[in-house]
Amino acid sequence: MKFHAEQSSKKLNPQLQELLNKLRKRRNFNAESYIIAKIRVVNDYMHASKLDTCVVAVSGDIDSAVTLALINFALKQDSSPIKHIVP
Repeated sequence: MKFHAEQSSKKLNPQLQELLNKLRKRRNFNAESYIIAKIRVVNDYMHASKLDTCVVAVSGDIDSAVTLALINFALKQDSSPIKHIVP
């Protein structure tokens, strides 16, 4: 699974990247594992609720953009019940 940060040519400020790496290490945070867990929760909910469409209110801010990206990743999973995303 590829994530936006890997695809972006724009680098974080080195000091900010160093701080981010330290915080992730201290908290034992793995972004890929976190994203996979979130995608699993979305797909499990959609299965349990017998839903196949997600409606995401897109405001242009980071929260809605991240939500839309997570839903899109969830849709791409083999077992996903999601058929449509309505932004």
